[in-house]
Amino acid sequence: MTVKNLFIFDAIVCLLFGLPLIFTPQVLANIFLVNPALTDGALATFRSYGIILSGSGIALLSARNALPSTARKAFLIFIAISGTFTAINNIHAIVTGIANNHEWGIIISTAIISIWAIMLLLKEKVSDV
Repeated sequence: MTVKNLFIFDAIVCLLFGLPLIFTPQVLANIFLVNPALTDGALATFRSYGIILSGSGIALLSARNALPSTARKAFLIFIAISGTFTAINNIHAIVTGIANNHEWGIIISTAIISIWAIMLLLKEKVSDV
């Protein structure tokens, strides 16, 4: 359970969802949404989120060998916060009837990633140099 392993695992998850959101958002909508009909605004939003996810994945792969630092700690904070709120948002989507039960896979994976990041964050030592 190292920072390097977390960064690699999270990068893979980010790219597995980010790239399809950019290039084939309708495929993911068909899998996860109760009403998969996407408006032009929804398509633009999906693609924007896909760009953010893909950029995060590439950044995490680039930082996988980083030594303890303020920047590495910031990545851990980013993963912890974004994972926690993504899980909460997706639970809300299921409860309100927007998403279907396939969404639980995303909730479980983001919760695991978030808890993993929090555990590593608590152990992260950064020098005050």
